[in-house]
Amino acid sequence: MRSSCPKLLLFAFFLLGNLCAKATSLPEWARKGESYMNRKRTNTSYSFKVFKTEDSSLTRLQEGRFYPLLKDLGDQCGISPDMMVLDSLSNGPGEPFTYRILLPRPGYPATVLAQRVDVFSTVDYNVERDPVFEYYQLYAVSEINGVAVFDHFEKGERSKATAALLSAVAPGVGQIYKGHTFKGGVILGSEIALGVTAVTFHARSLYYQKRKEEDTLAPESFHSEEIGLRRLRNITLGAMAGIWAFGIYDAFAKESMPTISVSAPQGGQLTLSPSSVGAGLTLVYHF
Repeated sequence: MRSSCPKLLLFAFFLLGNLCAKATSLPEWARKGESYMNRKRTNTSYSFKVFKTEDSSLTRLQEGRFYPLLKDLGDQCGISPDMMVLDSLSNGPGEPFTYRILLPRPGYPATVLAQRVDVFSTVDYNVERDPVFEYYQLYAVSEINGVAVFDHFEKGERSKATAALLSAVAPGVGQIYKGHTFKGGVILGSEIALGVTAVTFHARSLYYQKRKEEDTLAPESFHSEEIGLRRLRNITLGAMAGIWAFGIYDAFAKESMPTISVSAPQGGQLTLSPSSVGAGLTLVYHF
């Protein structure tokens, strides 16, 4: 068994590398969902919507990026997305477009305003090795015919130095801090498993050391067992040190998953509402 343990440790180390290389964590808003994002709002004139779609073609997902939003509105109002009209309004450099969606409801038209706050895509492969893309979108959506006071949305990055420090204290925590939760969990779990294994090897070596000192019939056999277990303990501790060093480097080098900060516009608020004349929008800036 002792001769196979180093091979198992090497295989586990190789598997850990592959898992970390393939690990893809989702942005905070995609993991925690709409309720988490809605708690960040500074007003209730809009709500956050998270949409996830899948396809074998990323191009098709990008071309049909508005369909999940239109379908969600259509399900609420009993209207086919094909009957809706969507246009956009530029809010200035660095600001997201505001999209106006006309809903041809029976009796009177309705309007919904929306902004696409963020987008994220990832790819996996099925058993036939065909790509399967997952496409995540975060929208801020007004109430039907409501006055929208959209907040200021900004992407942020977590500190690399802080992530490296956290991983130095507890392997994998830096990755979790930067949003790479799967990778961080693999690193942290591996360190715990290897730590338990090292303690077990050490305890068994002490047991054989004690037997060697107490038993005069076969001291050579006990000595051999003790030396072998100490060697395995040292190999395990070396693997732990390697994962610890990798965790610090990876936490510092890898980019963090973007976080979305939500704040009221500085210096005033831009209020958007459906225009009472024509099919446009009315914009009022409050100082």
